Amino acid sequence: MLILVGGQPVETQTTNEMIRLPDVPMENWKATEIVYSRISIEVDDDKGFLFRAAINSQVIDSTDIAAFIESLKAGATPNDKPRAPRKPDLGETETPSALDILVEHPCYVVVQLDTDSVKNWQFRTNDVGLTSKLDYGRSNFGLRHVNADANTPDQPSDNGCAIIYFCVNHRQAKERQHFNLHVEFTGQDADANGTPTNSIQIIIDPDVPNNGGQF
Repeated sequence: MLILVGGQPVETQTTNEMIRLPDVPMENWKATEIVYSRISIEVDDDKGFLFRAAINSQVIDSTDIAAFIESLKAGATPNDKPRAPRKPDLGETETPSALDILVEHPCYVVVQLDTDSVKNWQFRTNDVGLTSKLDYGRSNFGLRHVNADANTPDQPSDNGCAIIYFCVNHRQAKERQHFNLHVEFTGQDADANGTPTNSIQIIIDPDVPNNGGQF
């Protein structure tokens, strides 16, 4: 399967570390902002899947994560005095990816799948929605899957989960961390519980680099 990000082919990996984020809250941790990205997808018969950041690294001047998530669930587009989306520091030694999520401070990172572009994709119902490729210790924690009725840590509680978020605690200056998004495309067939039985599961691997100094 050919996967493209921002129009460029991505080399898929046959092996990959998949490390879950710690779930124990950090004492005295306090977010300074919300960083929001929405990933869209185009399906081309010849090129395969083309992933784009419909909204990339949008900084929201709020730390009320509950209210922000509820607004997304209601179909709102973030427009509460947003800043311009963050731009990558051109001094980086690694080539920026079209799906990079740029952080500069302790924050909530929110990732939403754009279900307007493709209706039948979601975070996997039988797996955690995000893992890291390396063990970054307590630099990230508190992954939550946003469901219709509750936000769950281990995996979505039902079909249709298109939003996840987690807490960024600290980074070294210009540190680039590597992550996996565990998503699936659902088919029409389902079991007695309504769980799709013929889904196609893939991994999208955005990076979450620190765009500034140590925090």
